[in-house]
Amino acid sequence: MGELIGVLKAFDNFPIVQAAVGAVILFAGIYLVVRAGKDGRSGPPPAPGTIADTNLAAFAGPAAVIEHLREIRHNTAETAETLQRIERQQLLDSPRRDPR
Repeated sequence: MGELIGVLKAFDNFPIVQAAVGAVILFAGIYLVVRAGKDGRSGPPPAPGTIADTNLAAFAGPAAVIEHLREIRHNTAETAETLQRIERQQLLDSPRRDPR
């Protein structure tokens, strides 16, 4: 370990070597960041059967599932009511035909 410290102290006398090592590390870091960005955009789609295909409501617990079912029931009732109003309005707006 003492030899390594001696080598590091020797670099104090060579600021150009320090700058060159710093530049190499900087460029290597930039290269890795750019490559990671490209890899992220062109990666393969997720494999079937992974977490992307699972129903996350199952992980939330029974209370969350019941809440989702209540929300679905409420939305279905609102939709049925809206459709009934539309149908009544269409019946009122349609011209009456004489049965003769």
